[in-house]
Amino acid sequence: MKIIIEDVTPDKLPYKTAGNWAFLPDGTLYVTVLEGLTEECSVTLANHEVDEALACRAHGVLEEAVNAFDIDFEQRGLPGEPGDSKDAPYFAEHRMAENVERARMATLGISWDW
Repeated sequence: MKIIIEDVTPDKLPYKTAGNWAFLPDGTLYVTVLEGLTEECSVTLANHEVDEALACRAHGVLEEAVNAFDIDFEQRGLPGEPGDSKDAPYFAEHRMAENVERARMATLGISWDW
């Protein structure tokens, strides 16, 4: 499996978020994280996106469904992260990735409120 992780400017992300994932036509997992974060935060966020993407694929949650939900959530101006909503088609996958992310952050001494 090939995974590409890239720091990007906010205009390269599909909506206001710090990270995103997509499977390219050749099967490559392409992860984008907001530039300007510390190296530890970037790696932790990228790992969250990888964990979430692989869990979604394993559970049959389509990337298109995730993106559609996220964009609609943002357009409606709802508070919080789209994946935290129990209505999100990837709620369980996001929660798992967040739990791993929180553990990694605690180990690295990074505040969750970065």
